[in-house]
Formats: sequence, C-alpha cells, structure tokens
Amino acid sequence: MISMCAILTGCYADEITEERFDKEYRLKKPVLLKFRNGAKDWTDPEKWTLKSLKSTYGQWMLYSGSSLEVVRRGGNGYLGSSFEEYVDGMMAEGQDDKKEPPYVFDRSFYNDTDLSDTLNLPSFLSVDNNLEDSLFFLGSTGTGISFHNHADAWNAVIFGCKRWFLYNIDQNPPGGVSPGYGQLDWYHNLYPNLTKKEKPTECIQEPGEILYLPEGVYHGTINIGDTIAIGIQKKEAVTDAMKYIYEESSLREKGETTVIDRMELMFKVLDMYPESAEINLRLGSLNQEINQMESAESYLEKAVQIDPYFVMALLTLAEVKAKLEKKDEAETLMKKVIKLNPNVWDGYAKYGTFLKENERFKDAAEVFRQGIKVEPYQKAFYFYLKEMEEKLGNKEAARRVNQQLRRLEQMEAQEELREKRD
Repeated sequence: MISMCAILTGCYADEITEERFDKEYRLKKPVLLKFRNGAKDWTDPEKWTLKSLKSTYGQWMLYSGSSLEVVRRGGNGYLGSSFEEYVDGMMAEGQDDKKEPPYVFDRSFYNDTDLSDTLNLPSFLSVDNNLEDSLFFLGSTGTGISFHNHADAWNAVIFGCKRWFLYNIDQNPPGGVSPGYGQLDWYHNLYPNLTKKEKPTECIQEPGEILYLPEGVYHGTINIGDTIAIGIQKKEAVTDAMKYIYEESSLREKGETTVIDRMELMFKVLDMYPESAEINLRLGSLNQEINQMESAESYLEKAVQIDPYFVMALLTLAEVKAKLEKKDEAETLMKKVIKLNPNVWDGYAKYGTFLKENERFKDAAEVFRQGIKVEPYQKAFYFYLKEMEEKLGNKEAARRVNQQLRRLEQMEAQEELREKRD
C-alpha cells in the first residue's frame, strides 16, 4: 500500500530490474520512473510533437471531453473532432489554470497509428494488446481527469507535465468519485480545505517520465502546459477487491442478474474496506433499487459521515429521504450539493425534479435554467423547463425553450452523421 507522504519520489528506470519491480512495486505502490535522456530513452520525441502529429494525423478523428464527464462515461471522450480542429480550436482555449477546456482521452487513436513502433520500453512495462487497453492524451493547461481507479496501469508523458493526486483504495478521495467534481473544481474549491490526513500523495510528472499506478489506486490529474501522453491499462483486475468491483459493474451494464447478486459482491468489498465511502454509496444505491429505503438511508448516511464532501452520496441520500417523506431534509441536502459544487449538473437535475414532483413549478423552472448554464447539452433540462413554462402558462417562453431543444437535437443528428462518414 502507498505510504501517504506528501510527495511521491521518483527513481531511474535503469536502476530497476524486472525482479525488483515485481517485488517492490507491482500491485503494491506507485513509482515515478525517470530516464537519463528523458523521452529519448524510450521513444522518438520528434514523431510526437504537435507539429508532426498534426501533419500526419490532422484529419483523423479524436474524442475529448471534460475531466468529470470522461470519467462518468467510463473513461471515454465524447466530443468528436479532427486532430487539426482540436489543436487549432478547443486546445487553444486553455489559457489559464482556472478554465478547463476539453481534454483528449481517446481509446482508439494510438492503436490505429504507427506510434507504437517508436516505443522501446523497460521490460517490466511490456505491452500486450490482448490484455491491455491503450489511451492517447492531449490537452492544454488546466485539462485533466477526475478521480477514478482501475486495474494496473502506467502513464507516459512525452511533452508537458502532469500533476497527480493519489489515494489508496481504502481512502476515497474527498468529494468522492465521478460524478462529483471536475478536477480543477476539486483543486480550487476543495483541496485547500483538506486536513493533512485528508490530502493526497502528489507528484509532478515531467516530460519523459513514466508513472506506474498499481491496481485500485484512486488518481486524478491536472495538466501543466500543452501535454502529450499515452497510457496503458490492464483490461482485467487481479486483486480480489477490484475483481468484485469490476464484476458488479459488468453485471449492472449487462442487466442480466439480480440486485442481490450485485450486493453480495459489494458486501465482500465492504468487509475489506468498511470505511470506504464509495462502497457504502454503492450499497445504498443498490438498496434503493429494490426499494429498501431504510437500509439505503443507513448506508448513504455512513458514506456522508465518512466523506461530508461526497456529492453523489449526498444527492442519492436526498432522493432516498424524499421517498421516505423527509422532504425538508431532502431539499436541504440538494441545496448543499449545489453550494458544494455549483458546476455539477446532477445537482440541478435532481433538485429541479424534486421541485417539479412537489408542484413547485416556478422554483423548478429556475433550477432547470441554472442547469442549462452548467450543462447546455443536456436535453432533459430543456424538456423539463419547457414543461414548467407550460404549467406556468408562459407559452412564449415554452416555445423558445422548445426551439432550443430542437436545435440541440439537430446538432446531435449532424454529429451522428459525421461519425458515420468518418
């Protein structure tokens, strides 16, 4: 397990044998690998410059997104653009560290290129495409990825720098995992309030360095300068806890099993990590699915007790409180979420729906308007705002909202056509 010191120190890769790596680091603790000649020791940096990539792959499709939404979507970018469009447009937006432009987080681009032919990695970082996924990262200052964890992985920076924030699997990041905080929101609004015990292990990954991340370690990143990097991640978990978590997620996606089967897997993880806010949230949500609201409330209150900043635990607890007819408590929790993080659209969606169901149409309309400002591409906000305006007798306002909804649907249709052409 990681020693929760403030700074993760590095060591030179040529001082680590495969035997030493397996004994000291693999599945045990992260290590920042340095190279005597930087990236030249393991690749050809000239083929990775923005100029070179743009010249060779300028019309290739890339997928990018915000640090929060990429994690929400299972580690997949969702905004399609050509390489050239991204570099000349979206990437150019990143001028300061308080604004988060879209970040390329693409699972296909690297494997489809010839860039893998430039790699000459240490033997203990060998790549097997049958067992591992590859990821291509590209972004400017302020881009990054929100907290998440997964199977064994390593991340290599060719140009730019990454600031890493790391937590053990048994210490969830304050604020929780996605969807909770964009990484810049977390850094500017929550990080300064953390106690020494709550703060993460950190490091700055310089050009040419490779960071190894053991399975289960929670991590979030913020890029410093224009950054180009790749990541390799195991497809399957090998530790018991992550096996159970992967299996529960797979069963949920397939929808081919009962909630009880999924709960049994989470109970096994909870036995290992009883103070895991995330696992308590999962069990609370599973109890909510089978309408066991008192049990759901208990697990969710434990999650919030462990982590008072945990946005999704607070929101889910609010939903459960509402179903238990504890409406005042539910509304207080929803307002707290929006105050904690006004940039997460889930808070407006849940609170607006709560107000709508309680026939507070004017208040609901205002909350849905706020939600649109935060997430202008979320169609549900327009649909419900239109409904609220109609309830209030505001026909002209309802018509304008409906126009916005149709434009959004047209944009989505055009994007689908473009993806099919490409």
